[in-house]
Amino acid sequence: MPGIERAGGKVFTRACVESIVIEEGRAVGVQVKRQSGQVDVIRAPVVISGAGLHNTWTRLVPQPISEAAGMLPAAQNLKPSVGHVCVVSPNIKLASAEQNKSRSSRSIVVGLH
Repeated sequence: MPGIERAGGKVFTRACVESIVIEEGRAVGVQVKRQSGQVDVIRAPVVISGAGLHNTWTRLVPQPISEAAGMLPAAQNLKPSVGHVCVVSPNIKLASAEQNKSRSSRSIVVGLH
């Protein structure tokens, strides 16, 4: 974690990722729920999901966007394995937009616990 922080990143613990925030068809951050119950949106130019393809596209990306991107059927039919890495890049054009305001950061790594 110190390496991430030295590079300008921030590490949040005890913060459950509720969803990946999509605006104008781009992943721009994540909505997190802290242990205290507070909900925040943390913005970044790059969102990297370590939650796996299935969890990313069936739980974190809003369903209409997963469907429009053609990822929902693939994610639902994915057989379990040791691990998958999914990058939701700002260069991937998605089909929907959501309005959220919050802080900025360099990148976000998403994981489920």
